[in-house]
Amino acid sequence: MVNKKTFDQQRGRATTTLIDESEQLLRSAPAGVLCLYFAASIPFTAGLVFFWTIMVRSNHSIWFAAAAALVLSLLFVWMKIGQNLYCCRLSQHLTGRRDAVDILRAACVQTAIHPTGILTLPICLAIALPYGWACAFYQHATALNSRASDSKLLLELRQQAMQWPLQNHAVTWLLSPALTIVGVCAVMIMPPLMRLINPATPLALQVATSMIFIVIAVLGSPVGMLMSANFAVTMLLLLSQTGGDSAIASVLLQNGAPSSTFAVIVCCLAYLCMDPIVKACYVLRGHHIRSDVTADDLHTRLRQIRAGS
Repeated sequence: MVNKKTFDQQRGRATTTLIDESEQLLRSAPAGVLCLYFAASIPFTAGLVFFWTIMVRSNHSIWFAAAAALVLSLLFVWMKIGQNLYCCRLSQHLTGRRDAVDILRAACVQTAIHPTGILTLPICLAIALPYGWACAFYQHATALNSRASDSKLLLELRQQAMQWPLQNHAVTWLLSPALTIVGVCAVMIMPPLMRLINPATPLALQVATSMIFIVIAVLGSPVGMLMSANFAVTMLLLLSQTGGDSAIASVLLQNGAPSSTFAVIVCCLAYLCMDPIVKACYVLRGHHIRSDVTADDLHTRLRQIRAGS
């Protein structure tokens, strides 16, 4: 019979347990912690929607594309710095320790690491196999508050990303916003692309192809796709109340079908709902990994018992 402690040390806590603990951590944290996350993330997602809409619809977008891309890049860095502070606040709430956060160093680390993910993560996703580890590396980079040197920091991130791969891949499969974005794009872009390539494609084949992409997308990111479907249906119902004649409807619908801007908004809403839980999962995951050496989980549990007594 396998000892439960040994099982936890070798494979990590069950995925459902980790997600449940992360939700409890978010619910018990002060409201300001979650406000910090949204203050960091909403400007980038709103900027992304605006940038995409202008680039797609404006005939003069080429004149200010570089400036708009620069602003969007700065908003991305702002988001990653804010998300790191959000994770540090969650970690402080979890452990009860008020560890000092070096904001300048955190800004430098996040600015140096996360822009590389814009190239690394799509390549790893295309290869498929290393995506889970690459995703864990960048998630732990967001959640980590370390004063170690650069080489030791990268080594620590690599070790955390490689730890408990089954747990990591399960969390990525269930909650990764990136997989949700790929699924939404596949469902909304591939069928029109088929019609563009071959306008004579039979309707039955188009419907069958759409159903196949939907099934693959749901299997690839079940929680994210169901959440995206809820947002998409809600937006379509709201647009139907306007009669399709409003300025907003003209941006979100093209020939009665959802536009690419519609898909971007759905992805951003799903990201804002799922990513705080993902970050909390990796805060807990990093805490559990470090606890194998530092026994921080025991100190945290003792603090909770004393607080409850």
